[in-house]
Amino acid sequence: MAEDVAELSAAHPGLARHYVYLLKEPPAHEERAAIEATSSGEGRMVVRGRAAHALLSPGYQEGRVDPLAAAKLLGVATNRTHTVVTALAARWC
Repeated sequence: MAEDVAELSAAHPGLARHYVYLLKEPPAHEERAAIEATSSGEGRMVVRGRAAHALLSPGYQEGRVDPLAAAKLLGVATNRTHTVVTALAARWC
């Protein structure tokens, strides 16, 4: 997962925020498509296995809890910033 975080961050320079939703179960194909379809001018949702990445562009409205309206599609999940995921992987993996 940390590799995906690094790859997506590198592929999308200039992100305002990069959140990683850690999912209890990987979404089915249809669910994955619905999650990724919430992408808009404010950012993109990318699903990789049991992680859904919210790649938020500059200009998204800061302070909004779920600017892409994807959280309701994720099922049981928790989120962390990409920095936290990277730090945990460096420390514990």
